[in-house]
This record gives sequence, C-alpha cells and structure tokens, in this order.
Amino acid sequence: MTNSSVQFLDNAFRKRWQTLLSVDDLVEKIVKKLEVRGELENTYIFFTSDNGYHTGQFSLPLDKRQLYEFDIRVPLMVRGPNIKPNQTSQKGVEHSSLLEVHNSLSRPRRCSGSISSMWDYFPDLQMPVANVDLGPTILDIASYNVNKTQMDGMSFLPIMQGKMISSSWRTDILVEYEGEGTNVSDPACPLLGPGVSECFPDCVCEDSCNNTYACVRTIAPSANLQYCEFDDDEVFVEVYNVTADPYQLKNIAKTIEQEVLEKMNHRLMMLQSCSGQTCRTPGVYDPRFEFTEVKTERMRIKEEVFSCCHCLVLNPPEPGGEGIKWVSVCGSQIYV
Repeated sequence: MTNSSVQFLDNAFRKRWQTLLSVDDLVEKIVKKLEVRGELENTYIFFTSDNGYHTGQFSLPLDKRQLYEFDIRVPLMVRGPNIKPNQTSQKGVEHSSLLEVHNSLSRPRRCSGSISSMWDYFPDLQMPVANVDLGPTILDIASYNVNKTQMDGMSFLPIMQGKMISSSWRTDILVEYEGEGTNVSDPACPLLGPGVSECFPDCVCEDSCNNTYACVRTIAPSANLQYCEFDDDEVFVEVYNVTADPYQLKNIAKTIEQEVLEKMNHRLMMLQSCSGQTCRTPGVYDPRFEFTEVKTERMRIKEEVFSCCHCLVLNPPEPGGEGIKWVSVCGSQIYV
C-alpha cells in the first residue's frame, strides 16, 4: 500500500470516529426523551448497522463489499424490558448474536452491487442471528404470532430474555453479494479493463462483476467455518476455519475433507432456495442435520454434475420450471 493510501486511510479512519460523536448525541437525545415521557422502561432500543467496513485490511482501502469478517460482521446492542443489564459477549458486543445482514435469499445473479449480509453473535451460546431475524423479533415483541408469516427469520427475543437453549437454534446463516462493474474501463485505470468499479487513485479497485459470491457462515460447538462460492469463470471456492484462522489468511478449500465441501455446498443450495420456515432447518454441524437428496430441479442439476470439471451444460427452461438456461461448472462446484 502506497504512503498516499496510508495517509488517506488514517484521515478517513479519524473522520469516522469524529462522525460517531453525532450518533452518540442522537442516542442520548432519544433515551432522554423516552425517559421524560415515562416510556424508557417500556421500550426496546436496537442499535446496529447495515454492514461492516474495512479500512486497509488486505491492503484494500475503504469499502464494505467483501466476504470477510470485517465487512459482514456488525454490532447488535439491545436495551429493553426483561433484558438483564450489562450482559456482554466475549466479543464485547452487548446483547448480540451472530448478526448477518441478509437482504434477500434468492435473486438473479447480475452486476447489481446490492449488499446482502452482515453479522455478529453470542460466542458463549453459539447462536447466530441474521438481519432477517429483526422483523420476526419485533413482531414477537408486539405479541404477534411469527408462525403466521412467511418470514425467513426467527425471533431472537427468547435469546435476549435467557429463555432459549443453543441446541434449538440455527447453526448457520447465508451471506450473499452481487458484484458491480461497468462494460467500460475506468478512465483512471485503463490497464485494468472493463468490469471493475470503485477504483482508488492507485488503481486498487474495491469491486467487480465477478465479485459475486454466496457463503454459509457456520457457528456451532464443533465448528466455526465460512464456506463461499464465487460466481465467476473459475467458480472459485474459499473456506476458512475462523477459530484457527480468525483473520482469514488461509483458504483451506483444497485441504478440507471432500465430504465437508459437499455438505457445505448442499447447505448453501438449501439456504439459497428456501422460503419461510424451510430456512430454519438444521445446519451441517447440527446433530439434527441430514444430508438428504436435494428437492429442487436447480439443486438436482448441481448435484448431478458436482464432480464435473470444465464443462458447459445447456438446459432450456421447462414449462412451469425455474427457467434454467445454462450451467457452468468447474472442479467440485457449479452455478446455475
């Protein structure tokens, strides 16, 4: 990283801390107003973010579009009735769980640049919580039966109130991002060619069309993993043991057991295809997990060619089907 980039990062980092002063003032005003009105002890206050952020990690300047912990993990703090005060996880995130923001579970792959994940968690209880859980939690607080909805998430109100045991909660969540880029080269970085975006003066680009990925983030008593597949020509796979490698420096996709890769690939397809209560099925490292035959046509095609390498399978849409037009495959992974 150049000296000019380092200086730029230092300045940006300092300004971000300065900006938080106004956020702190805002929170204080809200709390005081609730207290004056006598509603403070009857109000739940959620404090979180829509995404993580990196400021120099992996020599990337400033952005939020990568699959790594610093971009997908966020704080989640909650204050409200029946929540014991001063509860803090080992990570220093009060009243939180593995909060992974996920804006939608299934959508067409394209260069749209839409953000889809962020998270944090209760390390002691091993209970991952996703942003899709915020809606069900608020409905639960309002005494509405969440089971009457088609929401993918789960209410984490019982977790905050100490009424939930970890064995009855999920062990993994979905992370997705669709990279963005243009069909023309960045004038400041012509040698990079088309398809990239968010390029800094020293031509370090934060995003590209092939920065489109889908991941399973697993938190369980026996595993702390992240499994990701890229939607690119190489169909690149990244797997990290976050316990042994918290900074995600070593991709173990080539050395991990093939059975684990297949199960994680299967679980990823399940999470991408699920809806409503079907999204709450046990994860790979949950004792209740069953490696059953895939149900959807999209998933069936993937598994049939799971071991295929460097091939192209053409699939015209079937009447009433999912409209699959092509499948590109490489190594042990496949994308539809």
